[in-house]
Amino acid sequence: MLIPNPPFDGIIREAVEGYASRRFETQAEVKRFFESLPDFPRNKRGEVKQQRVTDILAQPVYTGHFCSETYGIHWLTAQHEPLISLETFEKGASKPRGHGESSETQEYRR
Repeated sequence: MLIPNPPFDGIIREAVEGYASRRFETQAEVKRFFESLPDFPRNKRGEVKQQRVTDILAQPVYTGHFCSETYGIHWLTAQHEPLISLETFEKGASKPRGHGESSETQEYRR
């Protein structure tokens, strides 16, 4: 169950919705957004790791659902209020997981 935790709820919502709407084109931009917020949790070294950003953007718990391959749970409806809509989550999840290159740069490299 996800317990409300302001102001972090709003930060996570803004990041996921921004990524899905292309306000943040890449996960690196989401990382910079988190780093710009002094209250966003960091590791012992005071860093926001890229893996943490990837994990947040791929976490279905923010949609009000649980998934676990270990336990064979797929999109079980949780008992907490979702932070984001399932549609928003799917938009973000469908974005390519490249290294932040624009489509023009990716086309150039082909």
